[in-house]
Amino acid sequence: MIFATDYGKKRCGYAYGELFPSKLGVASPDEVVKLIEKLKPDVVVIGLPLSMSGRYSCQTFEVMKFAEKIHGLGFKVRLVDERLTTKTAHEILKSTGGNSPVDAVSASLIFETYSKNPESAYEIPDEIPKVNLDIIEAESALIYNV
Repeated sequence: MIFATDYGKKRCGYAYGELFPSKLGVASPDEVVKLIEKLKPDVVVIGLPLSMSGRYSCQTFEVMKFAEKIHGLGFKVRLVDERLTTKTAHEILKSTGGNSPVDAVSASLIFETYSKNPESAYEIPDEIPKVNLDIIEAESALIYNV
């Protein structure tokens, strides 16, 4: 089973199923974690928010923290580029007259992106390299290659 989520601090869209999303919904991040633990999917796919130029944002790091949490529970985690999923979800809902929550539709698009091309997803490795940032003596730093 594939479980996909469009992470948000207050609410997450989710979609899960085998080859196609069979169930969609919206829940808090804590409720999503509980649902993942209950369903025990083969892989958890999380949308990675990037700017249109491909740069990271504050939300990117929030998603990475959430992904590491899920990975720490023993699940395989894959990250997929989620650029334009929310916009596409709004367009789908507008054109079809659908009434599903936009976050749930975004999660189904993340699901479909992964199921069509799993190789395009970034896999969180079992051992995440640690970076020593103690040597940086500044109030802020740009990390060029993560």
